[in-house]
Amino acid sequence: MELLPLWLCLGFHFLTVEWRTRSGVATAACQRCCKLVDGVADCREQNLASVPSNLPPHSQTLILDANPLKTLRNHSLQLYPLLENLSLHSCHLERIGRDAFLGQARLRSLALPDNSLSESYKETAAAFHSLRALRRLDLSGKLPDGRHGGPHAPEPLFTGLQSLNVSYNNLEWFLASGDEAAFELEMLDLSHNQLLFFPLLPQSSKLHTLLLRDNNMGFYRDLYNTSSPKEMVAQFLLVDGNITNITTVNLWEEFDFSDLADLRFLDLSQNQFQYLPDGFLRKMPSLSHLNLNQNCLMTLHIREHEPPGALMELDLSQNQLSELHLAPGIPGCLRSLRSFNLSSNQLLSVPTGLFADASNITTVDMSHNQISLCPQPAGLDGVGPPSCVDFRNVASLRSLSLEGCGLGALQDCSFQGTALTHLDLSGNWGVLNGSTTPLQNIAPTLQVLSLRDVGLSASFTELDFSGFRNLRDLDLSGNSLTSFPRFRGSLALQTLDLRRNSLTALPQGAMSVQLTTSLRTIYLSQNPYDCCRVEGWGPYSVCTPSPTWP
Repeated sequence: MELLPLWLCLGFHFLTVEWRTRSGVATAACQRCCKLVDGVADCREQNLASVPSNLPPHSQTLILDANPLKTLRNHSLQLYPLLENLSLHSCHLERIGRDAFLGQARLRSLALPDNSLSESYKETAAAFHSLRALRRLDLSGKLPDGRHGGPHAPEPLFTGLQSLNVSYNNLEWFLASGDEAAFELEMLDLSHNQLLFFPLLPQSSKLHTLLLRDNNMGFYRDLYNTSSPKEMVAQFLLVDGNITNITTVNLWEEFDFSDLADLRFLDLSQNQFQYLPDGFLRKMPSLSHLNLNQNCLMTLHIREHEPPGALMELDLSQNQLSELHLAPGIPGCLRSLRSFNLSSNQLLSVPTGLFADASNITTVDMSHNQISLCPQPAGLDGVGPPSCVDFRNVASLRSLSLEGCGLGALQDCSFQGTALTHLDLSGNWGVLNGSTTPLQNIAPTLQVLSLRDVGLSASFTELDFSGFRNLRDLDLSGNSLTSFPRFRGSLALQTLDLRRNSLTALPQGAMSVQLTTSLRTIYLSQNPYDCCRVEGWGPYSVCTPSPTWP
């Protein structure tokens, strides 16, 4: 079998795999404390110092997790030639013999997470040579003593491998030789490492999932004032025993040489990306999910094919975005987008028509941005920045979060032409301006409504939700209400949160027959009410005082 050299800065630790027993009815037996069911031998946590030798020879799955094996000796698995799945999670392994896997021609999934194999990585790599059917390899898990392994040694992996997990290690870079056979990996998990650069992947690849969460990655071309691409190179010194190699790569635009055409899921969250280079997303025409949460992005340019037309989920939350730029003349660039998270940025507006162009969008989170909604109050339209964000007539929109956006009083048609089922307006003081009228356009469709900390007070004597017939969950906590909101007609309300208000009593007539039929949970704590005056509430009656405000 051909080998694909990958240079990693650290010895490996193997992934966690979920093992599923085959369906069917069987009687569980126990041989030396191993449970045997339908070809699965579960020997986890039995204080075994070696692989059991008296298991059924036809076993297809062997689970040895949490046993102090320390060493997987040569030929220790030869009694079980039909194994397809082997799990050695947390076995204190320090060494795998070169011939430990001899005869394992059917082994497809190998899990070795949370062990200590970095000191014997060469012998471990040699042991893998016989695993020609291996498709899933789990090397995840931090070194128990926290040490960095290697001075950067090459590790051979199989071109037939489809899933590789090396998360939770101390890898600083990942470099795959570009002149090798086709990269068969479909899933690569490099999350929770210390990567400095975007991985350099082969020019021929089948990768569809790339997980890079929680690293130290960024793009660096903008930091170098160079006149020639030849000046933007990095040299890696690879030391393997007495052999030293120098590999030169153009890491400032490292993605240019990688094949990302089949990539569908890319997680770049919790890194240090300040920008995305021109053409970066164009290389991923099949991308459907992109997570850039918790980076350092300040601006984002939406160009033709960037993001790609297949994109359904885009998370840009918790960055430093102050500007979104939409190139003119590219209608439909967000037509496949269904979920768009822009929360916790520094946006004052978005490009005109951005959401109107997203004809399939169902979920938008713009919470914790200082925006205003269209239409603006008379006399404010067109008066300098910021411009308003327009959600009107976005017919596909179902869930909208606008928590903590500093919104002014809503106009009556702010959500006209939508069929919202979930709306969060929490933390926007004065957003309702005395009544629920601004929500009447979406009252028939709303199912979940949050009006926490929006300044509702004693002046709201007629806080009427009678027309919200499909409302299931209503949060009115953190206000100053002195009277119970009105509910009439046939309602579906199941949860009502009235905590941290100014209710002193709950009158008997507050609960209609219809409401007592549907309501399941009501939260009343931190109100200065006299609980003994809560009368006629049937199963809702309580007589335990809640804390009162000072």
